Amino acid sequence: MRRFYQKTPLSLAEAREKLTPRITGEDPTLAHIASVDGRPIGYVQSYLIMDTPSYAQEIGVRDGIGMDYFIGEPALIGRGLGRAMLATYLREILFPSFPGENRCIVCYELANLASRRVLEAVGFLFDREVMEGGVPSGLMILGRPA
Repeated sequence: MRRFYQKTPLSLAEAREKLTPRITGEDPTLAHIASVDGRPIGYVQSYLIMDTPSYAQEIGVRDGIGMDYFIGEPALIGRGLGRAMLATYLREILFPSFPGENRCIVCYELANLASRRVLEAVGFLFDREVMEGGVPSGLMILGRPA
């Protein structure tokens, strides 16, 4: 996970500073811990792309819902948990939380083929290559289910 997400470790104080506004609602990003049998295994967050205009401009998008995610334990990667986590999140949280938006947009580092595969497994389609944070990335799109 560290290779592609939150590459620089955060101290506990930095994590509190970053995540507390999401928990209190001061930051519009929706942040969720994914768990299996009560055990935390991953993280998913979603947000309106236009809440961060500089990011929207960087990836060339003017609408939609952004999503970031990871499975937090390397031993749990490759067991289908990512697919289950994302499918459930998209269906039960992301699209219902943003009723005015019709698509979800995710960028992944081109080197992260596992991320592309899990996105494709839940219905995302590759749109184009973009630079995200100076890193060559793929932009994937999933339309709102009917």
